Amino acid sequence: MKLPDLPLSMRITSSAMILVALGALTLLFVEEAHLRAVYSGQRRAQLEKAFRTNELRLTQAFVTLRRDVQFLANTPPVSGIMRAARNKGYDARDGNTRQQWEVRLQQILAPFLLANPDYHEASYIEVADQNRDILRLTNHDEQIKVDTSSRPHSKAEIDNYLATLALSPGQVHLSNFDLHLGGDKSKHHEFSIIRASVPVFDSEGKVFGLIVLSMDISSLL
Repeated sequence: MKLPDLPLSMRITSSAMILVALGALTLLFVEEAHLRAVYSGQRRAQLEKAFRTNELRLTQAFVTLRRDVQFLANTPPVSGIMRAARNKGYDARDGNTRQQWEVRLQQILAPFLLANPDYHEASYIEVADQNRDILRLTNHDEQIKVDTSSRPHSKAEIDNYLATLALSPGQVHLSNFDLHLGGDKSKHHEFSIIRASVPVFDSEGKVFGLIVLSMDISSLL
């Protein structure tokens, strides 16, 4: 049966049903587009909030890192080691040997690292003799490893040292992010670190060494 052969009432009903169906589809499409726009706006707001929160956390972490490395550089053993090194291993001002000052510095750095697990490493480096390590402490899984032997430095560390040597008193150098390989030989893991370092000056204004503090920022990134 052709459409013109249908009764008028049936044709009107069919047309009405088609219009209703088209209207429903249009309404569904509009509603879906609206919901999609609402979801996109909410998701965008959530991402922006998360970004601002993470940005604030990262900025605060850098502020704390700067403050802490300056704190360590101003502890008595740092200047005591320098005075003893300039006087054949004996600090005439406080009556301590260089070895005694190094032990005291280790006693400060070890609990400091344990109390701040985001800090991976703290070191005191003498710029003479190709940046020899005076003392280097590493914090791994709440286990402090003390290293007083001189060891080769990576290119990232050397670049950081050279940039720090150009600083004036009171200034702090922050390195670029560096991928660090940690763990023992049987179990390696990689994490991102940033180094904060300050120069240590003697009484004549010459740079004696550097205090370097490394922070694991993997969780912040």
